[in-house]
Amino acid sequence: MQVVVKGHAVTYQQTGHGPDVLLLHGWGSDLHAFDPLVPELVEKFRVTRFDWPGFGGSEVPTSDWGVPEYAEFLAAFMAKKKLESPTIIAHSFGGRVVLNALARGLKLHKLVLVGSGGVPAAAGRRAGYRAVAKVGKVATVLLPGVRQKLRKKLYPHAGATDYLTAGPLRETFKRTVSFNSLPDAAKVKVPALLIWGAEDAETPVAQGEQLHQAISGSRFEIIYQAGHYVWLDQPKAVEQLLEEWL
Repeated sequence: MQVVVKGHAVTYQQTGHGPDVLLLHGWGSDLHAFDPLVPELVEKFRVTRFDWPGFGGSEVPTSDWGVPEYAEFLAAFMAKKKLESPTIIAHSFGGRVVLNALARGLKLHKLVLVGSGGVPAAAGRRAGYRAVAKVGKVATVLLPGVRQKLRKKLYPHAGATDYLTAGPLRETFKRTVSFNSLPDAAKVKVPALLIWGAEDAETPVAQGEQLHQAISGSRFEIIYQAGHYVWLDQPKAVEQLLEEWL
């Protein structure tokens, strides 16, 4: 399905019934990154997910955006789809955006950050970031082999194109990785759960600890033998945490 938000055609999906849960994907992927989580969530919740502008099936912004522009888009999308105080589960880049949106007054029920961005990388490390391959379209029903296919599409590979050569989103990427979300995190007033893969190389555990310290009263869970896409590596552990938290 598509909807026009702030002048951009946006691809989204909405399934299930119950309290609202909104899923926000990370940089370089799309709404299908969450395919393994959705079958469990839709049993109790109405689950909404969309492609950020510039990713998946959504239009590329006509100007260079940064985190604040994406935060404004998030608020507009929620208003358009009448999502009032949902629980948001945000991965990586999505975490940066929702933290800024919360600092601007966005209303949520609960927040889950999974391998969230937000702590600026050191300049030397930033130059070494590699772009994840874009997610392909896969079945929304979790079938044998789907998780392995997603892992291959989502995880970085040796020799992958650098984030800084990401076509029309190059400037957006540079603005994003330099954006410090810690001041925004300090303003979070809703219950927050942080889930981190112990082997996360994109947003290391140390960055998660900084966000955890900044968000008053937050809960921080480290899942071992898991990387940046922790729900692909340890699906049962993540599902248990979400079931308890939600």
